[in-house]
Amino acid sequence: MKRTTCVFMALAVALAASPTLAEDCVWRPWATASWGKINSGPDLYPPNGVYNPTNWDYSFSQTTILNTPKTTPDSSAMALHWFLDGQPPGTASDGWGSGGVYQEITVTPDVPLKYSFWWRGAETTNTAWFEFMLIDGPFNTYDADSRDGNTNPYIMRKRENATFAWEQLTDESTVYGGPVQSVLTPTGNTVTVVLKAGRSPAGAMEAFFDTVQVWQETGPNLVINGGFEDTATWPVCDDQLMYKESGYWMALSECPGTQHTTAAPVSPSSHDNDSDATVTITGTDLHLVTQVRLVPVDGGTDLVGTNLVTGAGNTTLAADFPTTGAPDGFYNVVTVQSPAPPCLVQTLPAAFEVTCPTAITVTDVSPAEIVDPGFGVPLTVTGTNLDKVTGASLVYGVKSSPVYTAGSVSMTGSDLLAGFDLTCAPAGSYDLVLNRSDACRGKTVSQALRVSKSLPSSGCLWRPWAADWSQLNLSPDLDPDENAEAFDATNWDYTLSQHPTLGMTLDTPDSSTLALHWFLDSQDGYATAALGSGGVFQEIEVQAEVPLEYSFYWKGKSSDGASWFEFILLDGPFSMQYADQFQEDDSANNPYIIRKRELGNGSFAWEQITDLSP
Repeated sequence: MKRTTCVFMALAVALAASPTLAEDCVWRPWATASWGKINSGPDLYPPNGVYNPTNWDYSFSQTTILNTPKTTPDSSAMALHWFLDGQPPGTASDGWGSGGVYQEITVTPDVPLKYSFWWRGAETTNTAWFEFMLIDGPFNTYDADSRDGNTNPYIMRKRENATFAWEQLTDESTVYGGPVQSVLTPTGNTVTVVLKAGRSPAGAMEAFFDTVQVWQETGPNLVINGGFEDTATWPVCDDQLMYKESGYWMALSECPGTQHTTAAPVSPSSHDNDSDATVTITGTDLHLVTQVRLVPVDGGTDLVGTNLVTGAGNTTLAADFPTTGAPDGFYNVVTVQSPAPPCLVQTLPAAFEVTCPTAITVTDVSPAEIVDPGFGVPLTVTGTNLDKVTGASLVYGVKSSPVYTAGSVSMTGSDLLAGFDLTCAPAGSYDLVLNRSDACRGKTVSQALRVSKSLPSSGCLWRPWAADWSQLNLSPDLDPDENAEAFDATNWDYTLSQHPTLGMTLDTPDSSTLALHWFLDSQDGYATAALGSGGVFQEIEVQAEVPLEYSFYWKGKSSDGASWFEFILLDGPFSMQYADQFQEDDSANNPYIIRKRELGNGSFAWEQITDLSP
């Protein structure tokens, strides 16, 4: 027989820059230098062991912490994406200021400019601003940024402290006008179009611009690639090189005509961390390289090459690296060509591996499953080099907590014996993490142990569960708190004896005696302050490959805020992953939510739902 759980629930390689980069990417990035993590090299070049945000993104390749959907207003492929302040894996800028992109266009003097553009913005709790500018003349940081924003005549449109959907603005729009004017009549032959956003003092901000057009009278559109659809320029624009000057990051305008290249593999491609290594790189014009680094793929300290020696024809470059005691793992091989600032960076992803001569391997963990564990649970680990282990822990696989650290680790022959106190450990799979104190990495064994709970032989077959409610009661249902004489809310109530503050009628749909009553977040004299989900579950035996039929009644009520009510059928034993952690959005759609209702401030009466309900 197959078990099904019924749940009721509520609530890259861097591309070479062109010798004339300005012609390849007409939109030029800039930003105030107060951004602590703005990248001074290509988009995916990690100078500090992590992928720094370049803050501009023409190819929709960046995933940001606001996670604003990557859409366009006209269903086209691309738009300009400008963001601050973080992207995975956890990078963040630690300053404040403005930035964006600009393009200089040629205009006819004394003829008013007309324009049209689309934009969209998102922010958190910080102060944020979004601007469309037309500067009368070439680009300069004074007019673009340091000039007083309350009197700057070149800010045509501006929005502040708002999260807003795609909207179109033109020179004839009556909203979000500039502080001085909303149209510009140029006095010379050059005008700079600036797409700008910023924030202060911290937090996240994202801006999108698309279909940017500027023209005069009935003339043509003067903006090049205003729709950001030129796919040939995406790599160059995304990887645009930067340098810091006078308090600003600016796009590097030109690179030398001769640029070095590199090609995999390097020789050797791996080396043990018990001695230093000499690595030889192949390519062209390697005599121009002034710096070589091994950059850990998983983050960490760069290994800087010394004693750079080029071979015949400048097609090879040898460098010495301090690999003695270096963490084992894969490293990107990064070569930098000067003059300063670095003009060209080439990356060979994961081209070199620092290896550990005493790497830990695990072939077996016993027992693989334990029911109702308590104190002193022993695990026997079989493998090699286990004598290097200095500590062990079990990490709950559903949400990386709780973590149980071994009270003792010892060797029994070639096996490792680790003892754990798993009293009250939640059911589910646990990863076994073996630590070591030298330069070599430890070992993680995924789903090494499964903890199960035995169901009672009689009594309550509906098992309650909940997220981390700050005031969830761990004692009997009507046990009054010893300091405040009020009945603690256990949140589930089978006897219809609890009376929460929402005051719903405690009745049933069929005039029977009882129904399951689940509530959050308060009852008379007691309140919880957290948010999340919870309910009850029961595991049932079913026949495999035969569709399930079902019927249930529910009713619900909520006050302010979002509330949800769900009927779930998990294909297998109960799992917190699918009951709660599995988010219901476009990127992670929970397939086991069979029925769901959502409320703000409202209620619904008893209603019956079946597998045939529309």
